[in-house]
Order: sequence, then C-alpha cells, then structure tokens
Amino acid sequence: MTRIPVTLVTGLLGSGKTTLLNHLLRQDAYCDTLVVIHELGEAALDHMLMAHASEASATAGPAGGCACCVVRQDMAKILLDAPWRFSRGGKRLYSRVLVETSGLADPVAVAQVLGANKRLAELYRLDHIVAVVDAQGAYVSGVVTP
Repeated sequence: MTRIPVTLVTGLLGSGKTTLLNHLLRQDAYCDTLVVIHELGEAALDHMLMAHASEASATAGPAGGCACCVVRQDMAKILLDAPWRFSRGGKRLYSRVLVETSGLADPVAVAQVLGANKRLAELYRLDHIVAVVDAQGAYVSGVVTP
C-alpha cells in the first residue's frame, strides 16, 4: 500500500497559512485533499475561513494539557480515524493531507506524530514542511523536503 503524503504548513499567527491553504484548495489538483487544522484558543476560527474543495476536512482543538501533548494526541486520533471517517462506498476521499498548525504549535511535535505510532507510519509519510512568514506584509514561504 502506498503511504499517504502529508504536508505540514506552519508559521506564526497571521503569517498567511490559511491564505496559502485556500489558494491551494482552489486548484483542481487539490480537490482530493484532507485538510487538518489544529487550533489553540477559546474560539476556533481558521476552519471557518477555509475554502472547502471536498468533504474531507477536520479541526483539532485542545482537550486539556500542554499544547505539544494535545497536538500529538489530536493529530494521531484524526489521522487514524480519517481513512474510514472520510470515505464513501469503501473509497477514501483523499489522496494527500495538508495540516495547518496553530501559530503557537511546535511543528516538530506535529511532524513527529507520523513516526511515533506504528499504524500512522504505515498509513502516512511526511512529504513537506512549509513555513510561512509575513515579512512586513509580503508573504514569503519556504519548503523543506525531509
């Protein structure tokens, strides 16, 4: 079985992560993308700003505890549940995953989730880490391939 590629989009609050994802999701090539948004805080807003290209999207919020532990637990659960949760007629609705971290999350903790669980490691592979930076109003992005 081919492992599903995961791209992690990270950056500080207001750096343009959601804007970047919306741009990607408007392209036909990303119509079969599962989008996972990790948000910290009382009000989850980013998921309401997303352009939904398909039925496959999930939002992870804090369930208590430190941010890094919550990120790991939430991400593992969402990614393990996704193959059956986002399928119709026995066919998975997504061929790739985009994960938007909160502006406060440690991207390394999110990336480590994929290798920390044997079942996750069998299903998914880290494809890219994209860091988005707001440089005085101009959006700059960098791509790192593991």
